[in-house]
Amino acid sequence: MAIGPHAGAHRVAIRAATSIGVPLIILYFMGRMDLSIYASFGVLSSLYGRFHYYGDRIRMQLGAGLIFVSVLLIGTLLAVLDTDTNVRIMTIALVATSVTGIVGGYKWHPGGATFAVFAAGAVATMPGNWINLAQILVVTSAAAIFSVSLTAALGLLRTRSWT
Repeated sequence: MAIGPHAGAHRVAIRAATSIGVPLIILYFMGRMDLSIYASFGVLSSLYGRFHYYGDRIRMQLGAGLIFVSVLLIGTLLAVLDTDTNVRIMTIALVATSVTGIVGGYKWHPGGATFAVFAAGAVATMPGNWINLAQILVVTSAAAIFSVSLTAALGLLRTRSWT
């Protein structure tokens, strides 16, 4: 068995682990692990743009963060309104189509809408109430902003520029 070059995969793994670990630790100490799914999906934005320069990576991650906040709000709204299963399925299909168009149009990496569909679908099947919408907005946004800020800080430390 041989282990080949990893092309900096350890940096991506450490950044991703920190991006998810810090918000989850904060939620744990706040006694709000019920909100962990929203933080977890918010930090998925940190996975975007691995092979891009930091400026492009940060713009991509900000866009992904906005998408995750949006699809989590959509999924939760479906749950709060207790919509019919067929409406939920059609809405998630529309999310998949829209996000695929955005990701493909801007040539984001990773491509596709898998993460967004999983996020929207997961929360659409959970019990929801109106207060969840505000909580999602705060927790998901904060987690996404944290992960993008971490990417920006690491980029500045590594390159000392925004190229």
